[in-house]
Amino acid sequence: MDFDLSPELLELRAKRVSPAASSGQPPIRIGASLSQTGTYAEPGLNQLRGYQLCTKQANEAGGVLDRPVELVAT
Repeated sequence: MDFDLSPELLELRAKRVSPAASSGQPPIRIGASLSQTGTYAEPGLNQLRGYQLCTKQANEAGGVLDRPVELVAT
């Protein structure tokens, strides 16, 4: 049988077998204080998206010091 996997399934599979996800160590938590309301809400949302992208890329590459990275944004 030949199956075509969707990109979402491939991404889930990669996360499941990545060294960062399987290390068993607690994640490295990185905090960010961002504007979510008012005049600076739009730039704050853009910053949040950038931080989320960096977190995703770091975890896909195996994490930091073989530990996953977790973003904590307030």
